[in-house]
Amino acid sequence: MFPILRSQKGGYDKAEVLGRFEEYFVLLMEIKNGLSKDVAFDKMKEIKAKPLHKVKEGFFSKSGFSVEDTDNYISDLENQIIDALSNGDM
Repeated sequence: MFPILRSQKGGYDKAEVLGRFEEYFVLLMEIKNGLSKDVAFDKMKEIKAKPLHKVKEGFFSKSGFSVEDTDNYISDLENQIIDALSNGDM
């Protein structure tokens, strides 16, 4: 389920954010289908290490997703992954 993310001038690039969410959702599904903890943690580190770029700011800037909203939701997704691994929901 996607949260409602506010738009923000100079926020995160929307396509990158949606791509990041998809990567986390795929990882959650892989965990539920039996992916090992070590591999799952490595994948989560790889996803987390990828930068999220902000759209250019200025008078004619585009709106991106709110940095605060996005960061909070990504943190929630990472916690869900850690919980799934800690609880043995594999």
